[in-house]
Amino acid sequence: MYTNSHTRFKYLRTIEKVMIPVILAALVGGYAIAKGYKKYTTPQQKQKWENFVKTHHGEAGVLMTAAGLVAKSPTLIGSGIGWILHDKDDVGKWFR
Repeated sequence: MYTNSHTRFKYLRTIEKVMIPVILAALVGGYAIAKGYKKYTTPQQKQKWENFVKTHHGEAGVLMTAAGLVAKSPTLIGSGIGWILHDKDDVGKWFR
């Protein structure tokens, strides 16, 4: 018979199996984006690249808040609102 702590440990092992590939994919993706940015040498090319890749905190905050409303998660809603307020000065540049 499994105890409650054993079930909890089994759950954490399942999370590890999912999170390790996600973290590795994020690291590899970040490295690829950084390499792509470095290959642009002129200021015009760098600006074009930044406009293509750049995501504002407010954009991510809007998506996070929406996900929090769907999931009924106060943590996601609060974090999303915090990101929105952090980037309120650039609201005109969001979702361009």
